[in-house]
Amino acid sequence: MTALGNNGLVRFKSDGNDNHSGVGPTTAVTGTNGEGDGTTTFDVSGDSPDLSGLAAGDLLHVQSTTGIKWSIIASVDNVAKTITTDDAWGTGTGWTWGVGGYLLSLDANSIPEIWNFNPILPENSGYGIELHSDMTTGAEIDWYLSGENTSANYSRIVGASHLSNPKLTGTHNGKIIDLQSNVHAVLIKNLKLECSNATKTSAIGVEVNNGSVRIDNVVFGDATNTLAKGIHFPIANERVHVSNSCFVAITDKGVDGRFLNPATVKFIRTLFVDNNIAIETDSIEHGYFFNCIFARNTNSNYAVFLDNSGSTRYCEFVGCIFYDNTGDGIRADQGSYLIEHCMFIDNGKYGINNHLSGNRWLQDWNVFYNNTSGDVNNLTKGDNSYSLTGDPFDDGANDDFNINNTAGAGATVRSKSLSFPHAANTTLYPWWD
Repeated sequence: MTALGNNGLVRFKSDGNDNHSGVGPTTAVTGTNGEGDGTTTFDVSGDSPDLSGLAAGDLLHVQSTTGIKWSIIASVDNVAKTITTDDAWGTGTGWTWGVGGYLLSLDANSIPEIWNFNPILPENSGYGIELHSDMTTGAEIDWYLSGENTSANYSRIVGASHLSNPKLTGTHNGKIIDLQSNVHAVLIKNLKLECSNATKTSAIGVEVNNGSVRIDNVVFGDATNTLAKGIHFPIANERVHVSNSCFVAITDKGVDGRFLNPATVKFIRTLFVDNNIAIETDSIEHGYFFNCIFARNTNSNYAVFLDNSGSTRYCEFVGCIFYDNTGDGIRADQGSYLIEHCMFIDNGKYGINNHLSGNRWLQDWNVFYNNTSGDVNNLTKGDNSYSLTGDPFDDGANDDFNINNTAGAGATVRSKSLSFPHAANTTLYPWWD
């Protein structure tokens, strides 16, 4: 099979056209007089196009009398005006066709061949879609792997630029991206997920159904186009890796779900700001939270709730900030926990709430200030932890977590900077540089 070009990604754009194919020259080559003869050779001579810009690996899209069909181009004959593809075509004339350009419609019902059990994308390792502008979808994007239960296969849903994440806005009250059962190794990157529907009670950025996903540089939610949940895991999941991302103004839970054996959950350099609840889970087999910030989450009980129902084995928070949350910074039920090099500042209840007896804790080198109910509950602070007499941040209310130089506050943190990871620059905490 010929490898798909454009690094395996099909391009979409708000001014695209569903008669394009999304892989090939950025200016599409199109026609309306294509002809199939039952072989892998597709005749476009009736349109007299210039095929010199086409190449093996481009994608041919044909609207035939039997419906849309896609096939990867193996070779092109610009003299005979024929395109040879990996797949045979039916028999007919007067078919609309296109190569390259940008597709327009993301709605699952508009081009179901791309993600609903069609061999062009889901079954081939590394294939996916790439957004080149802000886009909308009126229905959830169902992402299948056609039953392939192997981590060797992976697929991608990405924005073309990491500098200006394209918005993917759901106009419906529901899931935006739905990763179906047995989808393995999906990468979602460089996007902003929002919902513009007047009713947003069921709006979910990404739902993961028993599979593995990596999410990088994705913004979940918006102050106006809010989501009810950022990521929802309704059943046990294997591996989840979220990095360099942000959950903002989520009305229910930024992350909601369960992670059972052999699940490994990692959140790295991720912000949870101005949500109701940042994270709530009823089980984590192995959870790791590194250099994350949980700020101004408004639930009256907690920002992070590990309601583990006896299923949690181990959970670790290192180098995280819990700032100005209405409830506890962390509330934990059953399990084993390591919390080190974290800062618990201005939380409305406890910094760390050991909610049930019988948990196993290792917590040390943490910093506390002005947690209304107390720094910790049902715990003794580690020997190397300490309390401040002032807010250590320049302006945490406006997301400026640079360390100030105020005596008893930021100056104390700086003086003990060796207790924090990555603190060579002691004016920034701990990875902000």
